[in-house]
Amino acid sequence: MRIVVLSTQLPRLPGPGGETRCFGYLRELRARHSFTLLTSETGFPEERAALEAMGIRVVPMAPGGESAAEGPLLFPDDSRLPGAVREVGRLQGTARRLIREAVGEGADIVQVEQSPNAVWLDGSGVRLPAVLVLYDVKSLYHARLFAAARGIAARARAFREWMRMRAYERRVCGLFRSLVVPSEKERRALRALTGREDIAVVPNGVDTAFFSPMDVAPRPRSMIYTGGLFWPPNQEAVIRFARRVLPLVWREFPDATFTVVGPRAPAALAALASDRRIEIVDTEGDQRPYIARAAVYVVPLLVGAGTRVKILEAMAMGRPVVSTPIGCEGHPLAPGTDILVANGDRDFARCVSLLFRDGGKAEAVGRAGLEFVRRTSDYRILAPAMERVYASLAPGAPVGGRGRPAAGS
Repeated sequence: MRIVVLSTQLPRLPGPGGETRCFGYLRELRARHSFTLLTSETGFPEERAALEAMGIRVVPMAPGGESAAEGPLLFPDDSRLPGAVREVGRLQGTARRLIREAVGEGADIVQVEQSPNAVWLDGSGVRLPAVLVLYDVKSLYHARLFAAARGIAARARAFREWMRMRAYERRVCGLFRSLVVPSEKERRALRALTGREDIAVVPNGVDTAFFSPMDVAPRPRSMIYTGGLFWPPNQEAVIRFARRVLPLVWREFPDATFTVVGPRAPAALAALASDRRIEIVDTEGDQRPYIARAAVYVVPLLVGAGTRVKILEAMAMGRPVVSTPIGCEGHPLAPGTDILVANGDRDFARCVSLLFRDGGKAEAVGRAGLEFVRRTSDYRILAPAMERVYASLAPGAPVGGRGRPAAGS
């Protein structure tokens, strides 16, 4: 089948979770399908060349002015749209034009990565079957931001964005024949929002050949966290961990170290490195050497949605992982065996200290996590799930029932 993929990000490996997910599925499915990628990402020329060498056509979305909309608009006034949607909506005219051009050259399916980007289809006039891949249900994420907000003004802003994203996602899903989410948790949330039953679960995965154990001895009593440091939940997780969990770990292990690796670290994170036991590595580069040298991989996230690819990457490298329940939700892991799950700051410090103290336990958790990802999470294993979504959109395939909006949603 000929598939047009729309994304704000350039699929690549290594890279952040969404980019590696898209890359993994494109690579595994390219032998049976033809892909044209329309992307607003203008960087990473080497990674773009690698995609094209794989046979994936890449078309950058350079701003080129508005083009006329075709057909009725779901969102004629963007003043009530969520901020993330308004931001990508600035390219709506360019996106409409390029979508129509790509479809005119021959296409069977349009695939949109992430719900904010779905606004590009609004008014495009494209009548092909379309699939929306939600890395997370954004309205669920905003609901959690509201629950975590402190202060009247912050709660008011968070509530407004939650309501806007909730209304947007509920309406925009109607543009798509098929909806894809990474976990059963996300499927339940989207079903409650839209009333639809035809929602496919296609999990996040990992390239277990690229992410694999390295012949490097981890540094004793060392911890690591990786992720985009421009993302507020990552910033909050790191700061809270440094201020509230590390002091508890240091009571027993005063020489324990904490390394944070990721791009665009703000000043508040950089300031943590005034303690020599904390290192902030601001980089877009390959994070594997840093992960390989860490004794324990920590995921202290308190806000989020979707499933964390970083956990799969750390496990694929044989590192034992300690996470909050939010950090590891959506992955069918066995707590205490594949991963240690901590409830609260003291419990998090206790779990880390246990792995520092008991090398046999740390080795067993790391080995179990590695076996889990090799058994369940490699993209070669997961690709048939996305293949089934494409097959359901083929000409003549039955259309699943959309259902009715759930009561009170």
